[in-house]
Amino acid sequence: DTFICSSWYFLRYVDPHNSEQAWSTEEMKRWLPVDQYVGGVEHAILHLLYARFFVKALHDMGYLDFDEPFMRLFHQGMVLGSDGQKMSKSRGNVESPDKYVAKYGADTIRCYMMFIGPFDAGGSFRPDNLEGVWRFLNRFWSVINDNWIAGKGSDKETSESKAIERLRHKTIKRVTEDLSNFRFNTALAALMECNNVLVKHQHEPVAQT
Repeated sequence: DTFICSSWYFLRYVDPHNSEQAWSTEEMKRWLPVDQYVGGVEHAILHLLYARFFVKALHDMGYLDFDEPFMRLFHQGMVLGSDGQKMSKSRGNVESPDKYVAKYGADTIRCYMMFIGPFDAGGSFRPDNLEGVWRFLNRFWSVINDNWIAGKGSDKETSESKAIERLRHKTIKRVTEDLSNFRFNTALAALMECNNVLVKHQHEPVAQT
């Protein structure tokens, strides 16, 4: 059965070339238990249940020094069709990303997928909204390219440059925290807010720090 076979493979992954035993004690202590489990809610009553059973049994038998396989669990949401329904061929609402990657680039699609909603809730894939994300990425690149990469810096500190510096640190803190907690949509929102301010000063020399 697929779920039985997949309920302990992560244990073998830590020592895949060991021909004497499934895993060595040294590698087990180095890599396990798993730091992060990401899976849909349907995993909770199937794979997650079986994986915990296997680990607890192996722990009781003395093969593992832990009895919970995963330190952290996160259930991701589902990407729906533009009609808000689960994608299926019968509904005719399946969207292949290939044509959009060809038009806007992979980075645009990645950012859009992160931005459509909370990671644990998912959201509808609406191709019409890709244009806005594509424009944001181009504006963001333009700001960085025009000033910092081009070397249009200034040694003079102004109230505007101080405000931008505060915004930079605030954005770094917020994005770092959001990424650590799978809040990809709000991390991107923070970058967009920062970019809106930077665009206003795009052609002004900014104090280098």
